[in-house]
Amino acid sequence: GLANALHVKANSLQSLGKLSESLIPCVKALDIYEAVPDIYGMATSYYYLGAIYDSMGNYEDALSNFSFSLKIREDIGDRFGISEALNQIGIVHWKQSNHVEGTKQLFKALKIEEETGDKLGMAVSYNIIGNINSNLGNYDDAIKYYQLAQDICKLLERKKGLVSSYYNIGIIHYELNNFEAALENHLNALKLSN
Repeated sequence: GLANALHVKANSLQSLGKLSESLIPCVKALDIYEAVPDIYGMATSYYYLGAIYDSMGNYEDALSNFSFSLKIREDIGDRFGISEALNQIGIVHWKQSNHVEGTKQLFKALKIEEETGDKLGMAVSYNIIGNINSNLGNYDDAIKYYQLAQDICKLLERKKGLVSSYYNIGIIHYELNNFEAALENHLNALKLSN
């Protein structure tokens, strides 16, 4: 219970932008999980540490911690956790402009999500893959993946995901000088945000 409470504290501090401070309770939680031992808790701690380091822009430590989390999740057969870690590893590679490796990891995650029926995970993966394609100027592919994410978010009634997909599609239309479509998508995003 204490270790879980420390994770909550770390997440709260991270959300407030107190990144260095958020490392302390997360490391304490990891120490507790290692002492018990609680393998799943250790994987979660490494995942959270990866997220904090990612937020700090420390991509090497982020990758290291996400990789530890991935290894543990693979060892215990936690397919949801595997796809979650692969997504984050893909994002970090993307942030480092290693688009090939990032895309490879994201498609691994997507395959697991499709096999397990993890619709929300699929929407997240589609959105990230859309971001990578957008960043590379592959606008047709970007819209295709954003639309796939949007379709799932509509099905799941996930407003936050819909806002993101409308916004991203609007950006693509803006880049293509389709200003009417850009405005329509951004207004849809704004309406849902309100």
